[in-house]
Amino acid sequence: MGASEATSTPAATGQQFIRWVIGESLPGGPGRSAARRAAARRFSPIEPEVCGNIRLTFIPIESYSYRMSRPNRRSDPEYSGLMQDILLYFPTRYRPQDMEKVLRAVAPWLEGGKLQCRFERIRPDRANFERLADMKLGQHLPVTLRVDGPRALQEVRRRYLHSANGRLAKDGRPLTILTFIDPENTTTIGVHFHLRPGEESFASWSVALAKVPGEASLVEVLDEVDPFWATITVESPAVTLTGILEYGEHLPDCGYWGSRLISVLGQNEVLDALNGCPKVSQLPSGGMFVCWGWETFEKTQAPRYAAKKANLEKGLADKVKKGLRF
Repeated sequence: MGASEATSTPAATGQQFIRWVIGESLPGGPGRSAARRAAARRFSPIEPEVCGNIRLTFIPIESYSYRMSRPNRRSDPEYSGLMQDILLYFPTRYRPQDMEKVLRAVAPWLEGGKLQCRFERIRPDRANFERLADMKLGQHLPVTLRVDGPRALQEVRRRYLHSANGRLAKDGRPLTILTFIDPENTTTIGVHFHLRPGEESFASWSVALAKVPGEASLVEVLDEVDPFWATITVESPAVTLTGILEYGEHLPDCGYWGSRLISVLGQNEVLDALNGCPKVSQLPSGGMFVCWGWETFEKTQAPRYAAKKANLEKGLADKVKKGLRF
């Protein structure tokens, strides 16, 4: 799990809120995503204050990065407020064809194949961080659509899809799809499963994913969508390309390494780095499903993995600096 976060609104002005990140100031501790770092630089002239292992960051309450990188919590007492996240990352501007792939892939999970979709009055090709930061998103009435039907795909090509809500056919659990465009204008499409109390305490990812959404169906979705990478997590920020290149973030230890990423890094080099990983599945798309926490959440990574992964990330950075395009 990632850093714990909480928010509160100061009584004095109501113009700012405090975001605290436990452990963020500790050496080697979990940090914010690149998107949040950049957003903090842009929106806040106030330097974060460190109190022990707590860093307080003041950000205007309308900060797009903070509001839009996480779904709204549900007040339903059946659910804990925590979410299990599948964060699908695309190192490109928002593209409707990526959203179409996600919607088609998750359609079999949904009750009636339907989602309540909130579109914004902006064309997909005009959706970028700067424009979205100045908008109040999610204000329009939702439209209920069969996500694999022609009307849904027409709307996705015509308007930016900010968020969508539905329920899993498997157990009626709420599901949220949320699009986040970071300050570097790369895109994360998050699929968020709302957890019941205690479900965040499963002993391993093999147990957790058997429950939500099911290992075989998850792997099928990852293979069909084939993002650059995907992170499987509970309550952790998205990993971005800039985060890896500049801010010490890392390739996902549990998730999906896409076919394009494998091609850039080299399949043999990737397999060498993942030697000893308890879950590595090579998929038809050319990507890999990877999970070091498959058998236990205790530290199980091979000692050599950190150094091998660092070499892969350095190789990725070198290729980007030399002009790699996506």
